Amino acid sequence: MTESRLVLLTKTPQARAELTRELEILKDEFPNLVISGLDLSLSAAVADKSPQAIVLDLEDWTPSDELVLLELRGHGYAGPILVLSKRAISVETPDKGTPDRDVVLVKPFARMELLGIVRRMILAPLVASRRHTRHPTNEMGELRITGKQGFLPCRVRNLSKGGAYIELDHPLSLRIGDELVVKVRLAAMGRSYEMRARVAWMNARGTGLGVEFASS
Repeated sequence: MTESRLVLLTKTPQARAELTRELEILKDEFPNLVISGLDLSLSAAVADKSPQAIVLDLEDWTPSDELVLLELRGHGYAGPILVLSKRAISVETPDKGTPDRDVVLVKPFARMELLGIVRRMILAPLVASRRHTRHPTNEMGELRITGKQGFLPCRVRNLSKGGAYIELDHPLSLRIGDELVVKVRLAAMGRSYEMRARVAWMNARGTGLGVEFASS
């Protein structure tokens, strides 16, 4: 079985050791998972490890930290990056074909939240095993956070039976696992749909959401 490589970029050896301990449990699910750590200053060497996913562990987001992310993309890494930061961040990355793969998780966070996101990142390359075909949708829709009043405009892309990618004009205060209601009208079919969904992941700007639709 092919190895799954996860690289942890942190500012201190202590942070790498702590994060490694948190993620070691994933080896029960992925026996061939290889977790390696590097100092943040050595980010240019990440490409040599051919990782499937990167965790970028920060305290606060600074201009130099943004350069690290841009360098990773500039060196050709197009896989998912999870940014751990004490505050929400806004990042603009070069368009390498996967501009919405940068996910931010604000500290403090629940361990299960961290494990859930990294699990999805490890599985992400297995595109061929997707249960549902995604269609290149580009339709206007509406989104409502469960428990709150009123719908907000959004754009629905990459729609499938199992989920979609949602674009927002402005960031929302959402977390992984939050429940939503999504409305979309498919103009070509002349049909409208209203679906219950949950947030599966978010981009670093908070304006892009990957959602999974409820099964029933």
